[in-house]
Amino acid sequence: MKKLIAMVASSVAFGVSWTASASFAGTPPTITGPDVAPYYASVTLNGTTAAPNQTVVIYYKAGDATRYTARWTLHSDAAARFHKSYRIQRAGSYYARSGGLNSATHSIRLPSVACSVSRPLFRHLPISPEAYYPHNPTFTSLTATRDGVWGGVEVDTRSGRFAVLRWKAGARRPTTLAIYKYFEYEPTPGGASVDVVGISSTGAVVARVQRRDSPPDGSREFGRVWIGKQAHPLRRASQSWISVTPVGVALDDSIYGWINAATVRHPDYKVVRWAPDGTHPHVLADTADQLPFSVVDGAGDVSYEVGATTFVRLASGVVFQLPGTKPNDLVYTLVGGVRHLMFGGGDQGVIRWRVGLTVRRTLLAPRSHNGLRAAGPHGEIVTGLFFRGKRGVHFRTARGAWMRFPDLAIVSGFAINWRGAVAYTSAKDHLVHLLRCH
Repeated sequence: MKKLIAMVASSVAFGVSWTASASFAGTPPTITGPDVAPYYASVTLNGTTAAPNQTVVIYYKAGDATRYTARWTLHSDAAARFHKSYRIQRAGSYYARSGGLNSATHSIRLPSVACSVSRPLFRHLPISPEAYYPHNPTFTSLTATRDGVWGGVEVDTRSGRFAVLRWKAGARRPTTLAIYKYFEYEPTPGGASVDVVGISSTGAVVARVQRRDSPPDGSREFGRVWIGKQAHPLRRASQSWISVTPVGVALDDSIYGWINAATVRHPDYKVVRWAPDGTHPHVLADTADQLPFSVVDGAGDVSYEVGATTFVRLASGVVFQLPGTKPNDLVYTLVGGVRHLMFGGGDQGVIRWRVGLTVRRTLLAPRSHNGLRAAGPHGEIVTGLFFRGKRGVHFRTARGAWMRFPDLAIVSGFAINWRGAVAYTSAKDHLVHLLRCH
């Protein structure tokens, strides 16, 4: 009798097991994901299997490939769900396979972008008013903009003359604010003897200028604010301030930068904020003998380096270490955006920080080349990058689309306005053009 009951129980158990597997037979897995994602964004694929704890293979095909290949193998959980995250670098298609059955195919693409280049913004210039040709040693570069006013320089690489320019959109020619002459300095981006760093809401132009007694490393500089055509120096709180270097202008028109309060051989650097007219300097941080390499965003948050660590001082006065800036993860360049945005480029890649009481760090691209050049008001950036097999200077739109600059001059500076248009110097005519992307 016991044997018979055992046989019946075994048969029932077998029948239940067989019926359960039969109920899953013919049910393919599913997989879903976004249709569009910015380059190098973290994309999560979500899917289901017919039963819990099943092996899943995700097959992937790049946009220009001819066949699918097995890319990831994983297992569904107790709820018969699975997830896979990866950083997208190319458009492609994928499907999931589990239990001998395939899911429907899903595709993901990068944001598309259509760009156009304007005619030269202006042609009449103070140093070289004649027509421009590729062999002409003179070029123009715009590096700051606000509310339709642009600031930059005209540079004659042969004589070493720098003209500080202010240009209002629509004008036939820029206004010349000053002309400086330096024979011994290379007019390269970031190392130019004269560099316009910001525009105020009233159209005042802020620039840093190397002093005539400065060594080639630019360790002696002064700041200038042009209100109208009148130049005002950035005030020194002490005669010991041998060098004053402005780096940017916040939305409240405060000017930020650093100073050296000692000597060239034994420096004492401090991060400083000035009033909009260049008066009332206020020390925000002391970095001792290390250059702070400060940048400022539109909200007045300012960064500075101490040792191998980057700190940020919020406009509220709160100070914290910028996440992801460890000694072995160098941030070669930082640029400030608008309203609590900062961007960095280096060994870690191209990074965006949204700074505040909490900090959000977003990786936008792999390791950058030549660092970041400019940031726009809506998260646009210009950076050197190896992208889609092409090394060069690229522009990332606010929607996350990337494109490579056409006809870019090596000496070009960059400025991005509120509409996302980028001013850059063309290699064809050495004049400034606008790149507009939609």
